[in-house]
Formats: sequence, structure tokens, C-alpha cells
Amino acid sequence: MRISVVVPSFNQARFLSATLSSIVNNGYPDTELIVLDGGSTDDSVDVIRAFAGHITFWTSQPDGGQSCAIRDGFERATGEVIGWLNSDDVLSPGALERVATAARQHSPHRIFVGGYEVIDEDGIVQERYDAPPFSSLISRALGPVVCQPGTFFGRDAYCRAGKLDTSLKYGMDRDLWLRLVGANVRFVRIPNVQAQYRMHTEQKGRTHSWLAHAVAEEERARTRYGLAKRDELRWWAARCDFVLQRALRLGYAQTLSFRILNHRRLAPYAAPTRD
Repeated sequence: MRISVVVPSFNQARFLSATLSSIVNNGYPDTELIVLDGGSTDDSVDVIRAFAGHITFWTSQPDGGQSCAIRDGFERATGEVIGWLNSDDVLSPGALERVATAARQHSPHRIFVGGYEVIDEDGIVQERYDAPPFSSLISRALGPVVCQPGTFFGRDAYCRAGKLDTSLKYGMDRDLWLRLVGANVRFVRIPNVQAQYRMHTEQKGRTHSWLAHAVAEEERARTRYGLAKRDELRWWAARCDFVLQRALRLGYAQTLSFRILNHRRLAPYAAPTRD
């Protein structure tokens, strides 16, 4: 079973090698790696060329932004299962084989969701989250609980859901999960850490304009998909379900311990920097 991994990138040479290495070192025999660089001015192209023997297709030229690059990559992808990994995140060892195993057991026309770790710019783990069981109540009222890195889905399911919305700058992943829910695509939980999400001061979303964009896209999603308004009965029911599920998951205790023990490490990210 072929799995296509799209890597959108722009001026992330500092982390790009770790991202590409994590995919290549997964060792999954039928990996299709597509790298779409937005015309970086740092050393990104040199990093990409170093991995050229493992890359099915790559380009470096100005594009319409991250969402456009991801969607273009999916148009080129030939795998039954597809996903994207941003150029500062890392795929966990064995992640692709676990996705393939789940796809063989449940059918590739699904979305496969696992746990993740938050790491800092030096790769030190800050927090850990396990993947919760799928809840229709939570997903339709608040939106599904999904971390984008390490999440893969069937290409047919992606097309049926309407593909990636390139007008969105920050919430394109959540928008896609909501449309997959609306298309009745089954969510399959993988009980492993599938990826590491990197937090650093140079990442997209660490500027003063981020919050306004995020709030606007959140409101757009709420209106578009009929999500519950805060303090509605449906909102409270979904929140209670979420809190109960979280309390019952053994892995959440580990998340809390990471938060307590590494609180000072998260201090640099407590407030966004200014442009």
C-alpha cells in the first residue's frame, strides 16, 4: 500500500533535514515523498537536494502559500493513503507502518489519527498527548480532536470531503477534519505517538496578527459546519463528554506531568512575538 507524504516548506532549512530524515528513516517500503518549497531564500534547496534520492517529486518556486502547496502536492500524490508533514515537525519511528497496518485492517478509506508530542526547537519533549477515541458528539458540536502531524487519510475520502480549502491560512486542517466528519468518513485511532509537533519562535502563528486570523477562521468554521455556540446546551454536553473522556484516559496523567515538569521550558511561547 502506497502512502504519500507531502512536505510544504518555506525558509525552514534549520528544521527541514530532521523532517525529511524522519520520513526516510521510517523505512516504509512504499513511501511517496513530495516536497513543495515556496521559493526559500535560505539553504532549504541544498537540504532538499541532499535527500533527492528519496524524493519522488520536489520543486522550489513561489506559490500561493502553505494550503496551496499542500493541495498541489495531493494532486500529484498517487498513494491510497495521503497526509502532510510541515517542515518543522517530525514523524515518529514506525508511524507509516502503523498507518498501513490500520488501513489494511479497516480499509484505506478512513482517517487515521494517533497521539503526538510537543517539542521545542532543540527537539526536547515538552508535552505528550494520546489520541482520544472518536466521539460523534464532540466532533459535530466542537470539532474533532485531531493533531495534524502524523494524521493520514484515504485519498478517496479526501476527494469525497471536498479537498483542502486553500482560502484558509491557519485552520485548513481543522476545516478538512470537519468535512471528513460531514462526509461520514470513519476515524481510526492509532494508540501510539505518531509525530512530534515543534514549537519555536519562528513558526507561523507566532506573530501579533495570528490571533485575529485564527479567530476569524474559527468563526467561519462554526458558521459553515453548524458548530455549537459557547454555553449552548449542545456545547456543554460536548464539553462534559470531552472532559470525562480526558479524565478516563491514563495517558492524560502523563501529559499533566510534562506540563508541570516542563512549565519553564514553555515560557518563551506564552505570548506571540511581534512582526
